[in-house]
Amino acid sequence: KSGNTLEILDIEKRFEGVDFPLGEQGKISFFGFIDRIDRLNGTLRIIDYKTAKIKNLIVKIDEANVDEYFHSNDRKQALQLCIYQYVVQNLPEFWGMPIETGIWSFAEAKKGVVSLQFERGDIDDAMKSVKSLIEEILNPGINFVEEIKAYSNN
Repeated sequence: KSGNTLEILDIEKRFEGVDFPLGEQGKISFFGFIDRIDRLNGTLRIIDYKTAKIKNLIVKIDEANVDEYFHSNDRKQALQLCIYQYVVQNLPEFWGMPIETGIWSFAEAKKGVVSLQFERGDIDDAMKSVKSLIEEILNPGINFVEEIKAYSNN
């Protein structure tokens, strides 16, 4: 009615072998599934469905925090969307298209798709932070610590 054009391009889009350079350590390759890719009025939208509420999709990366920005568990949704954006930008069928990434939450369905926004920094800065996190994960000198939430019956 309002003249918008929506085209669903893919559901559960599988991607693999999307290389991500790590400098001296070589590279890694991303593999995964993107819940939905559509095109709304000419803009490619990468949408992830969540049952949880949407959290911290306004990214504020600068030189002071770029290395540790995604080391916070509170930013895992933004981290995931940044990786998806990087992947889609590197798939030949989507080269040169304007891209938006976002989450559609079942817990907050009335909000619709909530987009990732860069208040400071951009996707390149975000991927520097992703690189820092991956290098930490691959560093055998840093112990892996799993935090387990304690649940009470009260």
